[in-house]
Amino acid sequence: MEDERKFILLSTNYMTLTKRYGSSRALCAAPPSCDAFICGSDQIWNPIITFGVVPAYYLSFVRDERRKCAYAPSFGTQRLPDTFTKKMKRYISAIPTLSIRESSSGKIVEEWAGRKPRELIDPTFLITQKDWDKVAAFEGTLPEHYLLIYINLSIRAIVALDGMFSIPNVACKNS
Repeated sequence: MEDERKFILLSTNYMTLTKRYGSSRALCAAPPSCDAFICGSDQIWNPIITFGVVPAYYLSFVRDERRKCAYAPSFGTQRLPDTFTKKMKRYISAIPTLSIRESSSGKIVEEWAGRKPRELIDPTFLITQKDWDKVAAFEGTLPEHYLLIYINLSIRAIVALDGMFSIPNVACKNS
């Protein structure tokens, strides 16, 4: 419960969130009013990790194509299952401002979109260690022996757990 409290405090202090959407359909029906929509980063375009192609990760709900931007997304692999590539190609081609995290993903995006994406660094490296220390401040001491378990659940798995999700809108101006 303490971790949940800390996450709520972190998201309240450092994130601007949209209203909660219960489904992709609800998001498409009434998308938030924003100046721009940015998808990324990490492996949001890896259909194995995301349990298929998740249209929201490609900004499919954005009606004005000019307001879409992909910031350093990754496939996380050089080989994508053929069953997903047709849909992924269509979604990626509809994003006018494309960047990618690694060159292997860049080759795929260039082939699919017909234009070369910029290769950018992981956004976690955009702030200094001092900035991260402020965000990740740990109060207390760890026991001499402890076990840390980190489980990277996909957003779809998290949605299945709580039935809701929010879209971070750091670059969003709500009207």
